Amino acid sequence: MYERIDMGAFEYQMAGFCNKVVYVTPGGAGMQDGSSWANALSSSFLQEMISTACSSVTFLLGAGLYKPTIGADRSRSFFIPSGVQIYGGYVAGTTTCTTFPSSTTLSGEIADLSTNWDNSNYVVKFKNASSQTRLDGVVITGGSDKLLDTSGGIQNDGSGSGNSSSPSLTNIILIRNDGFYGGGLYNMGRNGGNASPMLTNVLFINNAGGGIYNDGYAGTSSPVLTNVRIEANYGTGMHNDGTEGGTSNPVLTNVCFQGNEHRAIRNIGTNGTCSPLLTNVTILNNTYHSPGVAVYSTASTPRLINCVVFRNKGSQTFYSSNSTLTVEYSLLEPGLTDYTDGGNNITTTISPFVSDNDPQLNACSPAIDAGNNSLNTTLTDLAGNPRRQRTIDMGAFEFQGTTMGMVTIPDGFLG
Repeated sequence: MYERIDMGAFEYQMAGFCNKVVYVTPGGAGMQDGSSWANALSSSFLQEMISTACSSVTFLLGAGLYKPTIGADRSRSFFIPSGVQIYGGYVAGTTTCTTFPSSTTLSGEIADLSTNWDNSNYVVKFKNASSQTRLDGVVITGGSDKLLDTSGGIQNDGSGSGNSSSPSLTNIILIRNDGFYGGGLYNMGRNGGNASPMLTNVLFINNAGGGIYNDGYAGTSSPVLTNVRIEANYGTGMHNDGTEGGTSNPVLTNVCFQGNEHRAIRNIGTNGTCSPLLTNVTILNNTYHSPGVAVYSTASTPRLINCVVFRNKGSQTFYSSNSTLTVEYSLLEPGLTDYTDGGNNITTTISPFVSDNDPQLNACSPAIDAGNNSLNTTLTDLAGNPRRQRTIDMGAFEFQGTTMGMVTIPDGFLG
């Protein structure tokens, strides 16, 4: 049975799609068999067709709003099987695609728009998805899991002995989702499993319950993030749990944590391993009333390279308990404690940024040309600009203008 029961003794069964491209629009078109834009599948059948699709199928979504159900069942979500690829942002009838920000929205607002208590528990779910599984070019919003203790946006489930779920998430905005474990994304790799997706060009913003929760409790959760922004979330920007024999070693490159209201990064590795690697990461204007507003670590060994950590508001920027936080080739405010100086760091009281709300470097920033080239091989920075002009800059953004360097005044010029 699909959304509503059919009349008569027999229920109509739509065949799953295999070995093809499926075209989808919110209202459908023509025969609605998904064979072309002229016969686009309706969004009313999208979830059923995705969940029964073969691993070789690609779905192309036209602009508009898509919901996982036309009813009010909160357990409904867009379940994406292993190997299925979904691309949003298309202008129906054309090959034109706008991936970021996308014109395609996946929403958990399935009932009363004035409250989120009746929203889908989570909007998108992966379970045991291969690295060939892909979600690209969508906005995800309105997931609200207040009771099941997971994520409101995306739940990536690779939990359980021998299981693994590592899809590719690209050109995605996760906004205004609500969940206990990472309002935006919950990577569940606990109890012998592995949940380590690859994120490229993703924005987490205004989610409640934090941005990302990497759950490697007695398992593994070590995602790879490239060109990702984690901003203005209520809750920790990224939580990494490698406890009880588990592993959480995420790799972050060209990432910005800005304006999160409950720490930027929290690392817990008790009786396990938690060793995040942060390269060209900016940590700015995060707030919390307890120590470790930028990086909080217990039994962990995080490493910061080519980073900028500045103007975070709390009682202590770094907190390390039974941990070694190594910082090198990075720009910091003076007076920071609870870290190991790996060398070539710069301290300054003058903001390196264009403004408190703009984390790009200003022309006088000491972070310009001050990084280590060998540690970042990406071609573009977080803004999509060329990553390396000369020597690589510190932070997520590469300065693109003309620097205001030191001026040499000739002898005798002043008389």
